[in-house]
Amino acid sequence: MNNLYLYLLTFGSMILLFVPFLIITLNKNKIKYFENINKWYKRITSFGLIFLFFFTLFHCPGIMKTDGMNSDSAILNPNIGNVFLVGEPYGDNRVANFFAFLSIFLFYPFVLLILLELYFPTKVGALIHKYIIAPIFPIIAFTVFNLNNAIIGLNVFDYRSVLLTLTCGFAGFLLITNIFNNYKTKPSNVKETLYMVAFFLVVTICCAPAYTASVLFDTNAMVLGKTENLLRFYGFTFEHRLALYVTFAFPMFIYFFVRNQDENTRKVMVLSLSIGALIMFMTSYGAYNLFIRDGSNQLKLIVTRLPIHLCHTALYVVPICVIFKFKRLFYFTYFINVFGALMAMIYPNNGELSNIYDPDVVLFWYNHISALIAPLLCVALGVFEKPKMKDMLWSLLFFAIYFLLCLFLNAWLSNYVSGYNPNVLGSGTDYFFLNNDYVIGIFGDEAKKLLNIKFIINVNNLTLVFYPPYQALFLISYTGIAFLMWYIYSFFFMIAKNHKEIYLNNLENKKRKQEYLNTRDQNIDHTKTSIQFIDFSKKYTSNNDFSVKNFNLEVSAGQIFGFIGPNGAGKSTCIKSLVGIQSISEGHIYVNGYNVEFEAKKAKQLIGFVPDHYSLDEKLTGREYINHIADLYNVDAKKRDAAISKYSKDLRIDHALDNRIETYSHGMKQKIALISSIVHEPKIWILDEPLTGLDPQSAKQVKQCMKDYANNGNIVFFSSHIIDVVNNFATNIGIINHGKLISYLENKGTNNLEELFINLINQKEAIV
Repeated sequence: MNNLYLYLLTFGSMILLFVPFLIITLNKNKIKYFENINKWYKRITSFGLIFLFFFTLFHCPGIMKTDGMNSDSAILNPNIGNVFLVGEPYGDNRVANFFAFLSIFLFYPFVLLILLELYFPTKVGALIHKYIIAPIFPIIAFTVFNLNNAIIGLNVFDYRSVLLTLTCGFAGFLLITNIFNNYKTKPSNVKETLYMVAFFLVVTICCAPAYTASVLFDTNAMVLGKTENLLRFYGFTFEHRLALYVTFAFPMFIYFFVRNQDENTRKVMVLSLSIGALIMFMTSYGAYNLFIRDGSNQLKLIVTRLPIHLCHTALYVVPICVIFKFKRLFYFTYFINVFGALMAMIYPNNGELSNIYDPDVVLFWYNHISALIAPLLCVALGVFEKPKMKDMLWSLLFFAIYFLLCLFLNAWLSNYVSGYNPNVLGSGTDYFFLNNDYVIGIFGDEAKKLLNIKFIINVNNLTLVFYPPYQALFLISYTGIAFLMWYIYSFFFMIAKNHKEIYLNNLENKKRKQEYLNTRDQNIDHTKTSIQFIDFSKKYTSNNDFSVKNFNLEVSAGQIFGFIGPNGAGKSTCIKSLVGIQSISEGHIYVNGYNVEFEAKKAKQLIGFVPDHYSLDEKLTGREYINHIADLYNVDAKKRDAAISKYSKDLRIDHALDNRIETYSHGMKQKIALISSIVHEPKIWILDEPLTGLDPQSAKQVKQCMKDYANNGNIVFFSSHIIDVVNNFATNIGIINHGKLISYLENKGTNNLEELFINLINQKEAIV
């Protein structure tokens, strides 16, 4: 009979809510302000669901023993209401127990996602509703008695059953309306389908009950914390370190998982994490654990169990701040809670011997992980903007208020703790570790002596105890830590900014590459040796101005092109972009018709490059180094041997090829760099200041080699500060200044290049 009541409550509430919605929807053309009425009807329903959901978690039982333990537990209580494969709630029937656990495991993420989709609609949320929740939720509703048995108790029917089934009904109604409004939504591709499944799994893990590890892994689930597989989460054991590593890795995973999604999707992920932790937290700090009845059956508050500790506040503050956009309050958790949660995990106070399967241990770690990473993710994912100094100061104001509140509550509420002795440290309440030696004990016994200095005030029948030196030092130290956190965050903001710029640049480059590949001319003659700069521009991220802007130049086969300009004119920028060392901000550069940005591999195979500051592996011989470079270009043995023989003789270094490079002079090293750059016989030979530091004889050999190379139909492109060399040697000359080509000359050997160069550089406005 009880099961019938459960069905009637579940489906009756669902139908009663859906009928007005259907009437409103069918008459939407006749109803003024239809959209607002429809929106507020669903929101009022959602308020009811929120009330049912959290009141069931936080309710105060009617029957309670004087020791604080009871047989009338709150929902998901860590004592009664746990579901294990053996014992709860179906005895030794492992299959029935598993499905009871599964119903709880899915119920809470379902309800949470249904609510979040109403207030933060997303495509991934609509897909999850349609393809995951919709097929499974009716099964939970039709087996609501199983959910009741799992959460409330076997064959128990009371007011909590009513709350639970009404929660199912309200959630079912909102699910139907969500699907009704998004019935056309479909995954665009397989990737989107996999993302939908992965997103749901992440949210489900965030909402998993604290005893999940016991159900899945502990073969002796009925005796928690006493299994033979004891794992120590204390004192930097392997298990402790592993837990810390997972903690640091988890936010990175979440960040990369949702960083490219829309704002609502990012908010849903953060809220799932924080509210999931809050739900788990309330199972231990709900009314069930806050009240007892004394011998006269009077309800009394257990003050030591009030959720006022620092990491507790983050569990409430983060979801409230995200939902209601309380910016200033949020930064309190960002600067204060994060450090507190980190210290709590490094120095956990859950006992030296901790079992990974114990729900209390899982609860401790999950709550502190949430307090640590939820505020960080809020800023990293753009839910809240990067803080300014005034935001940090606001956080310190809220921290001061919180600190003084804890100071007062510790002194006042300790008087209501059974067995409290003002002369015994830690016998009363201890919010934020202000009334014991746990924190200061980390620094040794000498530091503990600060607690010997105390100040006692007697007010009526109350004894208020303070520890001024310790508590003042605590406040000053934590304030200093907040400023330290500011500088640490600033450092990571800089890293994140650079990473974001790189990421956005990569996206832009991919887009540009695809556009280029779609529109390029398929009939380009790639056998024609040429270099083309077309509206080339380059701006470095550290500079607001362009280093090179709208640079246009064409160099043809057989030319020895001399590139000159004053320091900082843009020569190296053009050359580095030409050879593919750095990216192109705007425009294009072509080598034999290949785009050096989008067809980099083909373009680089045609280029040989000698930078102005080269680096050689000096432990190798000259021959070994050249062969190493030849291997990179897949030059066969016959061709490389011929090239090495020819160029080593031309440059008069063949006698030293088998000596180590560390024994070479500067000129000899430069000749090895030159030979290694053309061992693969490139069509384009680019040299940045090739004659710097060479003696006259070596310089003559290098120039002759460059001339011979150009005469074979190749391009020799070199930069130099030596005007006479360029004037007497180059066949074509380009002068650059302030990132613009200000002159292009076909050198006939009659130009007074030095005078022309100086006049052009001194001009305020130069026209090509």
